[in-house]
Amino acid sequence: MKAKSKSYVTSAKTMFAALTILSKNGGTMPIRILMQEIEKAVELSA
Repeated sequence: MKAKSKSYVTSAKTMFAALTILSKNGGTMPIRILMQEIEKAVELSA
């Protein structure tokens, strides 16, 4: 099996975090707050 790229793995982690956060907050929230929560949940590299 071919190894996944770093950007692919990061995008998967980000999407999972977004969906998890939205699920915990009733499925909806302002994008500004969602982005702040994603930044807390997913460690991004430079």
